[in-house]
Amino acid sequence: MQGLISGLKNKKFPMRTLFFSTLVFCLMAAVGNTAPEAPETPATLHLSQRLLAEAISNTLPIEINATSQRLQGSLTILAIDDLQLRDNQLHGILHLKGNQLQFATEVAEYEIRLKISTMDINLDSSATLRFAPEEQTLFIRPIITKKTSPTPHKGPDIGQALTILINSKEFPITKENLVPLLAKAAGKKVTPTARIDNIAIKQGELLLFFAPESTGN
Repeated sequence: MQGLISGLKNKKFPMRTLFFSTLVFCLMAAVGNTAPEAPETPATLHLSQRLLAEAISNTLPIEINATSQRLQGSLTILAIDDLQLRDNQLHGILHLKGNQLQFATEVAEYEIRLKISTMDINLDSSATLRFAPEEQTLFIRPIITKKTSPTPHKGPDIGQALTILINSKEFPITKENLVPLLAKAAGKKVTPTARIDNIAIKQGELLLFFAPESTGN
C-alpha cells in the first residue's frame, strides 16, 4: 500500500485523486474478503412441551377408520390435553368422538352388534416415538392406560375395543409441521433443506439432531 501511494505521489497526482483511489482500493479489498452469510441450522434443537403440543394440535382433528373385529364406525381425535414429556415417553389425554359406531359382543354364544350413534370418551395414554429419517416424519404410537367417558352411553363397555384399536395405530407428524416451530425454538430461520438425523426425549424436551449442512464447496 505504501508503495502504491508513493508511486502515485511521484506522478504528481492531485491529493483528491490520491485519496479517492486509496478509498476505492480499500473498499474493493474488503468486499472481496466478505462472503454472504447463509442461514445455519443448529446441530441440535430443543423443543419444549408447549411447542410440541402446538405441533400436534396443528395435525388435529385426526380421522380414524374404526374397522376391527369388534368395532366399526367413525372415530375422531379432537384434542390431546395435558401433554407431558417424561420417562422417555409422551403422556397425554386423548379426547375422542365416535359417530355411528357398531360394537360386536357375545351373549349366550351369539354375536350381537350394538349401534351407538355418538360417543365422547377421554383416554389417558402414554406414547412411544419413532422417527423415520427417510420420510423425515415422527410417528407417535399411543398406549391407552385409562379411560373416562364424559357422556355415558348405554350398553356394554367398548373401552377394551377402543384400546385395541388405538394401540395398533401410529400417527405421523411431518417435518413440514415441525419446521415453523423449530424456527421459533431456535430463534432464527431453519433452512428448508435441513435434514433431521434423529429425534429423542430428554429431560422434558424433544431433542432434534440435524445432519451437518453442506457448504457447497
